[in-house]
Amino acid sequence: MTVAEDNPISVASRAQPHTPKVRRAVAVLVSRFPLISQTFIVREIEEMERQGQPVLLVPMYRQKSRVVHEEARRWIDDALFTPFFSRKVIGSNLRALARRPLRYLSILYRLIVSALTSPSMLIRNVAIFPQSVLLAEHLDGEGIRHVHALLAHHPATTALVISALSDITFSFTAHGWDIFVHRSLLEEKVRKASFIRAASTFNEAFLTGLYPGAEEKIEVIHLGIDSSVYDRSAAVIDESDRFDILSVASLEPHKGISFLVEACALLKERGTPFRCRVIGDGSRTWAIESLIRARGLEGEVTLLGELPQREVARQMAHASIFVFPSVIGIDGLMDGVPVALMEAMASRKPVVASAISGIPELVDHDVSGFLVDAGNPDQLADAIDRLIDDPELRDSMGRAGARRIRTEFQLQTTIARFVSTIERFNPTPAEVRRRIARIVPPSIDAAGIGIRKMLSRRDSTVFEVLVAGQDTVREMVIKQQKTRSGESRPASDRARHERDVLLRLRAIFDRNEPAAGSPLFSVPRVLAFDESNATIVMERTSGRPLDELIRERRTRRGGTGQLAGEIRSAGQWLRLLQEHTTSDGDGRDLVDQIAFRAHRDLDLATAAESSLRSRKRELMLTLRALQQRVRSSRIRLVGHHGDFWPGNLHVSDTLIEVIDFEGFREGLPEEDLAWFLIQLRLFYSWPSLYPRYLPLERAFLEGANGNDQGGRTDAFAFCCLAKALRILAGGAGERGGAAAASRWRRRTLRSIILGALR
Repeated sequence: MTVAEDNPISVASRAQPHTPKVRRAVAVLVSRFPLISQTFIVREIEEMERQGQPVLLVPMYRQKSRVVHEEARRWIDDALFTPFFSRKVIGSNLRALARRPLRYLSILYRLIVSALTSPSMLIRNVAIFPQSVLLAEHLDGEGIRHVHALLAHHPATTALVISALSDITFSFTAHGWDIFVHRSLLEEKVRKASFIRAASTFNEAFLTGLYPGAEEKIEVIHLGIDSSVYDRSAAVIDESDRFDILSVASLEPHKGISFLVEACALLKERGTPFRCRVIGDGSRTWAIESLIRARGLEGEVTLLGELPQREVARQMAHASIFVFPSVIGIDGLMDGVPVALMEAMASRKPVVASAISGIPELVDHDVSGFLVDAGNPDQLADAIDRLIDDPELRDSMGRAGARRIRTEFQLQTTIARFVSTIERFNPTPAEVRRRIARIVPPSIDAAGIGIRKMLSRRDSTVFEVLVAGQDTVREMVIKQQKTRSGESRPASDRARHERDVLLRLRAIFDRNEPAAGSPLFSVPRVLAFDESNATIVMERTSGRPLDELIRERRTRRGGTGQLAGEIRSAGQWLRLLQEHTTSDGDGRDLVDQIAFRAHRDLDLATAAESSLRSRKRELMLTLRALQQRVRSSRIRLVGHHGDFWPGNLHVSDTLIEVIDFEGFREGLPEEDLAWFLIQLRLFYSWPSLYPRYLPLERAFLEGANGNDQGGRTDAFAFCCLAKALRILAGGAGERGGAAAASRWRRRTLRSIILGALR
């Protein structure tokens, strides 16, 4: 049954027809992202999510890439990038040292001692340690209970630190080169990991030889590809006279491209017509170019550099054969089971490759291709010659390779095994599974549900989930209102109220076309409503919370200019809301209610703040005077969000969405204005940051009022005073307790309150 998006189905009386698989999120650690040479990372995490396993991608370093695969762009926005060094990193390290000094110093000592014989490794270990400590704190706070490192060296070192300083378990993938050369702390990683994914049986044997007993933890799970993607490449037949050789590899010593160039020189000497193209870049580019000139191969061998995946597929389609001439480097570095070889075989291309590492597990010699001795250009040239002379052999080898990929290296199959293995060590608590099963309406077609995040609030529990259907993956938010003793409104009434508000506001925003160049304004779409469980299911917003953007940019050069447009859009969203929710009710009672609560908060605030105590009478008189002036003026009532702060605004390039409407009611226009600006100013509590706040305040008021004069009305001053007192008093259920904890934030709130006396 489908869900009517604008008319959510009520499912109170229906039974759940099946129980979907419920998985909680796993963090995946990678060294650099986006990295064009590691397309398998994006493929694997996307397939994990298609199978209902939510992923938090955690790169240790943000790569500045000239070419970025289209598939990686979405993950750039969603990935958790953290700095190597910042104020936040310092704070997390000081807290970790204070809470767990022995663990902190012990793991730092082991990182240093393990790398004493390698200065470069020592520098890297010391550099990543503070960042790893920050990640331990952050991931633990996000509810992550397992991390998987996609390489056995630096990402696995970070995972080891995270595990040592938290209750988070870890695992890692041993691809090949990451265990052949970089073995700092490898024995400890093997011993403490929950499991190890070996990309080949060769890697399994290698680790077992180094560390007897490791086989108990090792799962051989190959990398895989989606073979259907390469069907188009397989269908292309090149009818040109010249034989087309393709290689895709970074131009590093262990990739052996120089031996391919030497083989091409031999082919030219034999009078063989051919063209050879190499896709990739690296430290040996200049040396390979020099070798091509020295061998007189400028017309035959072309270095194409880095190319996006679509162009790689196009080049693959026109290739006659694929060559992967990798070797074992002088430092022991070598490939594992190369993904580029898998792609060529899936494209029905016969392959020629070196018989090293895990490559023989992929290529059947004389069946799907030829295996040659590494670093032997004569054997390379002979194998290529045989394929040039025998079109039927090329065809049979290409078909055999494609069958091998479909049966043993199919992405969907390998990831299913990987996800199943992770689940054994990252189980979803039974109570969470039962709860999800109870509250997910049967109208939501869910074969699997992945829990990205679970937020437990005073009034509600919010699940950010990935819902995997038979053919689709959708991002949703499931919000269940809690039942509390002595509450004035039952949980089901509060859920129904928020559902009704969202439907009403969605209709309002859908009717309003934005001005040219302005973003769309909206609220989440309601997908389903279950009154019996006090549950709303909504589409997950596409943008990032505005509070995250503020934290990132508030100290960055140019950050204020970047934020001004988004802050102005927040004001425009509020203006549109208020224009379409105006009522003619009498607002004097509401003014009295605000004043009554403010007087109570004034008592609490002055009891805790000695600097305000001496001015309590002045503040009381000011509050009463403002109350009377507002009551005697024309009062306009509008829709009042109730918690209009940056964390409830989600921002993208084209869309501003606001969430969390359970407290929506009639209110004064200035209530949301005051609340937003106070919360915004608290992000700039440090005196040195205050000048950066002022243009943002102007931008917000321009958006909300069409000018920056909103702070000069009695109603605005009245609401600012009342809201600041509410936060400083740390009222029950308000954001105030956390917001007022910092010394500078309390000082800012006192400044706002005393500013009302001027």
